[in-house]
Amino acid sequence: MNLLLPILNRSSDGAFTPPADGWYHIVPTGVYPHPDSGTVQILDDKSMLAMFNWFREQSKALNFPGILVDFDHFSDFVDKPTEAAGWLQDVQLRDDGLWGRIKWSDVGEAAIHNGRYRLVSPTWMPADCEAVDSDGGRPRIRPLKLLKLSLCNDPNMRGMKPLSNRQNQTETQNTTDRPITKMKTVCTLLGLSPDASEEAVHSEVAKILQARRTAEEAVTPLKNRAATLERENKDLLTAQVETDLELHSKRIPNGQQETWRKNLLANRAASIELLQGLPEVEPAPGKYGRGTDPVHNRGGAATPGDRDARGGKRDENARAQRISNRANELRKSPGMTFQRSFATARMEVDAAM
Repeated sequence: MNLLLPILNRSSDGAFTPPADGWYHIVPTGVYPHPDSGTVQILDDKSMLAMFNWFREQSKALNFPGILVDFDHFSDFVDKPTEAAGWLQDVQLRDDGLWGRIKWSDVGEAAIHNGRYRLVSPTWMPADCEAVDSDGGRPRIRPLKLLKLSLCNDPNMRGMKPLSNRQNQTETQNTTDRPITKMKTVCTLLGLSPDASEEAVHSEVAKILQARRTAEEAVTPLKNRAATLERENKDLLTAQVETDLELHSKRIPNGQQETWRKNLLANRAASIELLQGLPEVEPAPGKYGRGTDPVHNRGGAATPGDRDARGGKRDENARAQRISNRANELRKSPGMTFQRSFATARMEVDAAM
């Protein structure tokens, strides 16, 4: 026996409709003699778990293509074509062995849909098997790694599930030999009869998914609009607070403006009520006594423009409103913060009065 040759397994069964979930029985549990190599293959739980874990480790590699599925083990011969029927993408452990999810090539899919190939045959190298014991002089080995799979019609292993089921197969037959139980409660929740067909259930689920997508598409503009309104509301509140600070500046002691700004932003109504109840702050004594400092011609000094026709001080509310309006205009310019806008607006309004 040439130990460098892979062990090939072949068998037969019928079928035409691939399983809907895309999972195929690729390695059955059991004990299988292999006449060509003179060995007995032990495919027990330990073997299945080892192949499962090995595949999962291989699949972690970058750009993992999958495990090759060829036709009739042709890729083992130099004079045969090596085109892929498909690629094994994932594996599952089940009671009856190892199951795989296969991504078929165009020719592979046509082959199983048309019934040209009915079963799949696993392949492993002798070097990837461990010695177990001997049975009448024949070595018993346990495969630990899966080299590849092949589409064929006469695998050596019996008990393999067909790649597809007969189209007239009864409802209780499937690829796992387990009865299909209808999810009657799900059918009822969908508004269908308890014995509704699978197609009817799929149709109702599709409607629900479409309704969800439609709702999500409708909600997205609303979320965007809500975010825009929230930003605009925040901007308006900030502008209003700056106006409040200007209007009540005489009631805010030096050094407390930032504290009152935070209070107004957090709860404007309550803060305004508190401010309105505060007395105006008396000016600090001057260098030469209260009210005896030199008069400076700057923003704080009254100018003719600050007095009305009767010689009285111009309405501070009107001044604060003009500053607020001008600040809002300046705020639209790139790079203008609220603080900078109000400082500029205050200077412009005071200069024009």
